Amino acid sequence: MRAKMLMAVTAALLAGCAAPDGGGTQAGAAPPGFACPPTGTVIAFADGRRLTYGGAATGDPFVCEARRADGGTARMLANHFEVPLQDEANIRRGMAALFPLRSGSSTSFVRDRRTADGALVRFSESWRVLREGSAEIGGVTRSVLLIEHAEEIPQIGGYSGVWTYLYDTEARAIVGGDLRVIRGVNRAPNWRAASVSVPR
Repeated sequence: MRAKMLMAVTAALLAGCAAPDGGGTQAGAAPPGFACPPTGTVIAFADGRRLTYGGAATGDPFVCEARRADGGTARMLANHFEVPLQDEANIRRGMAALFPLRSGSSTSFVRDRRTADGALVRFSESWRVLREGSAEIGGVTRSVLLIEHAEEIPQIGGYSGVWTYLYDTEARAIVGGDLRVIRGVNRAPNWRAASVSVPR
């Protein structure tokens, strides 16, 4: 969760993009098994950024809200994509299909984005829960799910890359990510949260 947290570019090519209808596919609903981080959860970063979670957005439980260290508010669909979003309906449908998170859960979808000059950029994404594991975050061993997020962007020099995220099962948030670039350029660094605090 860099500031987008969760934040990241990432995902793999997909043949058909529709996710099944169900909870979370429309504003005002969340998919089965999804919940925002517990209210009061704090995730801090080495560069001084900090997110203090306040629960789900009013009327939209698939969007999580967090206060930033600068006093601003982050609003994140699936606790990953900052809203408002271009092509939000496709992203919402696609991410809803990933839940509940468990080994083998997966989803693939295509989302479109227009640049400032009006050019259409198409992102082909795939997400997959690989397995349970553990990771050291801020000197503390935490239980995580390893989630793979692959992304292809044909228009941008044929970019293709894969993030492996660490999803903290207690904090219900991504707390680290490692990038493998397959083709093209992405200078985003690998990252870990500096600390995670979940209210008891």
